[in-house]
Amino acid sequence: MPAAELAQAPQPLSMAKSIYPVELAQRGITGRAVIDFYMDLQGNVRLPAIAAAEYPELGDMALDASRQWTFASPSHYGDQVMAHARQTFEFIPAEPLAANSRPLNQRAKTPASASPAPLPNRPSGG
Repeated sequence: MPAAELAQAPQPLSMAKSIYPVELAQRGITGRAVIDFYMDLQGNVRLPAIAAAEYPELGDMALDASRQWTFASPSHYGDQVMAHARQTFEFIPAEPLAANSRPLNQRAKTPASASPAPLPNRPSGG
């Protein structure tokens, strides 16, 4: 079942962050990666795959982070279900690059967030 169709969005329990190496930013490698995945009945991420990536390195970093995520068990009106979702990662420098730059963090599509944004809530309907 698509996560967007659940009565309530799956709640993230653990969402590992991807580290955006300063070396990639210095080489001009910035952009987006989209990860397609399923959540099993226990909320574990299953079959994560790169759906799109502006650079292979960004896709690999997003994929590695998504493999470590866990969610509360997805359910639909009280029944546990498997859910399908997509997550967009945006890799941009957190601050202007300097000669002694520290590693940069991956940012989610949502501004001012250092981790992927939670899936959208859906109103419950009876």
